[in-house]
Amino acid sequence: MPALTGGGFVTDDIPGCNPNKRVWQNNLNWGLSYPNPTGVIGNNYTIQMYVKNLNWGAAASGRVRLIDFSGGTSDDGIYYSPSGSPIQKCLNVAPNGNVGPCPYFSLNRYHLITITRSSFTQMVDVYVDNFRFVSISDFANAYVGVAGRPITLYQ
Repeated sequence: MPALTGGGFVTDDIPGCNPNKRVWQNNLNWGLSYPNPTGVIGNNYTIQMYVKNLNWGAAASGRVRLIDFSGGTSDDGIYYSPSGSPIQKCLNVAPNGNVGPCPYFSLNRYHLITITRSSFTQMVDVYVDNFRFVSISDFANAYVGVAGRPITLYQ
């Protein structure tokens, strides 16, 4: 049965930081959405998040969307994708496929994910744990935020 709420703040031990930090934890099958009402996230940005996956849920054998700029109207986005292991995933930048070391993402381990896009070059770079996993051209603007179109995480 899915959780009735999206999640909440919990206390967790983050490696390299003082222990017992308050972090947001999504419940299984929930995510976050930023409405981007004024287009603050547009065609030139850096998004950085420190994430730890606790459970892949029913998607253990499938893809799990990390971030989407289309408001859910397109399959383009950045995903965790199957690796052959029920507890490990690869990074997938749709429509390009898996990128970087595969498998890389394990349950119960924090990863620093940084996504940058340059409006000048129209390139998107994805870094994981300070290692560049991929640099792709985004001439189709699939990774551009638009005012009023939500940017979603884990949805």
